[in-house]
Amino acid sequence: MSPIFEIILSVIFLLAAWRWGDWKNFFEYYPTLLYVAIGNLTYKLVALYQFHLWKTTDGNFFNAEISFFIQNFLVIIPLIFVYLSKFPEKRKEKIHYVIGWSLILFLLEWIGAEFFQGFKYYHGWNIWWSLLFDIQMFTMLRLHFVNYKIAILLSVPCTLFWLICFDYI
Repeated sequence: MSPIFEIILSVIFLLAAWRWGDWKNFFEYYPTLLYVAIGNLTYKLVALYQFHLWKTTDGNFFNAEISFFIQNFLVIIPLIFVYLSKFPEKRKEKIHYVIGWSLILFLLEWIGAEFFQGFKYYHGWNIWWSLLFDIQMFTMLRLHFVNYKIAILLSVPCTLFWLICFDYI
């Protein structure tokens, strides 16, 4: 992936987290931020030994592993922090909020894939699967923030769905 694109995204989301993150209550968000980081790292570990559904491509400056860590810790974690910090209270707004953030990630992935050749898809995965995954992810992240026990329980069938759907198991 283009290092310029990665650096721009990192700066944007770090600045967004600095500006709009609920820093007074950061430690309330911390377990959910760990949940997403551990999920991403687990995928990376499984993908190394099984097969990737998607993978960032080596760029001119960063290799795929460094790109993964930049995306995980300098883009996704600040993005999720802002997402959780500004989550609305009204039901209708919650649905729009989840869909809106899912579309933001979808658009960023599309830009990264189309203009920077930053992603490669494997085993039937494509950007539309990413959109479905993003909707599930944002829903689960909010659920984890509100009730981590239910989120962890629901993570099992959600994970099994992806593993079965893409022939991991």
